[in-house]
Amino acid sequence: MMMSWFLVILVTGMGGVLEPTDNQSTSISLDMTSGQVLALLGKPDRKAVLEGKLLRILPPDDTEIDLLQNRLVFLYDETNVQVWFKEGRVTGMTKRGVAVLKKESLAHE
Repeated sequence: MMMSWFLVILVTGMGGVLEPTDNQSTSISLDMTSGQVLALLGKPDRKAVLEGKLLRILPPDDTEIDLLQNRLVFLYDETNVQVWFKEGRVTGMTKRGVAVLKKESLAHE
């Protein structure tokens, strides 16, 4: 009985390591427009605006948000990807809270 629990823990613990990468999210690049991101990833599950250090989730029908003046985030729940915009252009992307695309990474290349 204990051996079967050990196997379950071992298999579930390795799930994150064996997970395939999402090819669509790796196609996202800096300075893309929101329309280009929508074409690649589809409609986000939620949108939010960064206000100071807090994210404010937008209502689904909120059309009054000024995309050029606010820091907007597209949230994709299934893949746990967040695409960040400023002035209407992609400035970064995170997956599970870890940056996978950001401007600072280009400075070291």
